[in-house]
Amino acid sequence: MNFRPVDFAEFPVHCHFALSRLQTQRSGGVLRATVRGTFGIGSGGNIHARYLCGMITAAHATWRPAALLLDLSSLVYTWGDSMADLLDAGGDLGVPSAVVVGLPCQQALATLMFQDVNTTHNATEREGVFDKLEEATEWLQGKI
Repeated sequence: MNFRPVDFAEFPVHCHFALSRLQTQRSGGVLRATVRGTFGIGSGGNIHARYLCGMITAAHATWRPAALLLDLSSLVYTWGDSMADLLDAGGDLGVPSAVVVGLPCQQALATLMFQDVNTTHNATEREGVFDKLEEATEWLQGKI
């Protein structure tokens, strides 16, 4: 049996983490998962979603945050249903979560969120989705 080396560094998407303690009664703080790069189109994004969800799950198990802030403001995303798994990461972990979007992904995320490729809605019309980091952290502070 032959094995070929594999490395997450080869992926066109990367996730970085930071922990912030909001002024709340509950410990654990907020875990910020910043996702950068280009998310695969269609089924090409499936492996990226699994990787990112796995990384967020590992970070959650390690730091035990009270909330998750998913920062997609620099992510290029065009289309693909597997992104929904990433958007649901906080709920899957049982913590409140907020999403920050940016121009490279905002409209495409709206088509996924509203299940309409011709939607005129903005992704920020969904609860917990913001285009400003400060607004997302303020909203999360009210949830924990």
